[in-house]
Amino acid sequence: MIWIDEQEVRGQGFRPARLSGFLTGARAERILVGVPGTTRLLVGGHLAASPRVGVMQGRVPLSAFDERPTAIATFERAFAGERWVRTLDRPGVRTRCWIALAWEEIPQARGLTIPTLLLTLTCTALDGSSESWPAPAPIALSTTPAAVTPGSMPSTGWLLAWGYTSPLVITTRSARGVASTCSITQALDSGEHIAVDLLTGDVWRALAAGGRARVSAVTGTLPVIDAADAVGALSPTLALSSGTGLLLPLHHYRL
Repeated sequence: MIWIDEQEVRGQGFRPARLSGFLTGARAERILVGVPGTTRLLVGGHLAASPRVGVMQGRVPLSAFDERPTAIATFERAFAGERWVRTLDRPGVRTRCWIALAWEEIPQARGLTIPTLLLTLTCTALDGSSESWPAPAPIALSTTPAAVTPGSMPSTGWLLAWGYTSPLVITTRSARGVASTCSITQALDSGEHIAVDLLTGDVWRALAAGGRARVSAVTGTLPVIDAADAVGALSPTLALSSGTGLLLPLHHYRL
């Protein structure tokens, strides 16, 4: 079962017959690096990966020839272009893909008196990871460390904080006890909060009157929720030096 932008493909009258690539990770190869003064080659630290590609092929049954233009337009409108794709094998994650549609005619298909259409959807992943779906629930933050369960790749999302005494110090601690801190020096007026974009590293002051202003007085390491910081069932934690906040996590998974 495949969902494209949360539409189950069979709901459009598509009859999948063949799937490939959705269970296979992205193909990659290590770059070989020469060692000066020798004839040896070492495996380099860089990884050159081709994008992950999934292919789905199936039939679009029709009852009349003149239905073909409408069917083609319907599928192009519903599935072509940049879309989110989920599969039954991993229903809790979705992948942003570019989907190309290719049509063929199957004359004299068994049990049919008119040609039916063969549709091939090629889904090419646009990102280096998949993300959780639906998004995880917000995690309340305070001076008490809160556990954050990561995906198989570093998580992104937003961290919001308010009611603190400047500077705000955010402490990330791995399950092994290794801590890193980030200090944000920015006083807030009533009704304002700090918003940290964990993907870009941007820190914003959300103004009470509306709009936002960039915060530049940021030192240390912004929070990174990484699977490498977990040990078994023990997860890394986040804590604030004062005030309260919310973590709106977005977990990422290997393709």
